[in-house]
Amino acid sequence: MNTNRFFTLCRLAVRTAGRKAIDVDAEKELKRDRAARNANLGKLAGRQLLKADPYNTGAYLSMSNIHASSGEWKEVAEIRSEMTQRGLKKQPGCSWIDIGNKVHVFVSRDMLHIEFDSIDWMLQELHHEMKMLKYASSV
Repeated sequence: MNTNRFFTLCRLAVRTAGRKAIDVDAEKELKRDRAARNANLGKLAGRQLLKADPYNTGAYLSMSNIHASSGEWKEVAEIRSEMTQRGLKKQPGCSWIDIGNKVHVFVSRDMLHIEFDSIDWMLQELHHEMKMLKYASSV
């Protein structure tokens, strides 16, 4: 375990203790630890973040993912259950694009866009073409 990284996370956790707003750097560190598979350090930081802000959905989801990557399914279920008890939900992914001074907003699993059918068709076509290019490049 990298000692400097451990102390950095501890300092971030201490800085966030007692605050309602979580330090963005602390959340970045938590996600970075998950990516690095440093589960013990990530769990420590996650517990501190949740103590500081028990309604931080991002911290719950990161903690859930850390436990899942370690195969700790009981803990995953407990974290998800706690989120449900607190009335917390994962926010859907969202993106937007500006075309001709008109903003088009897309939300994950949203089928209400006025041009959903044509967008869906185009995405399927692009996906097919990408698969063909991958196939062609591997031959």
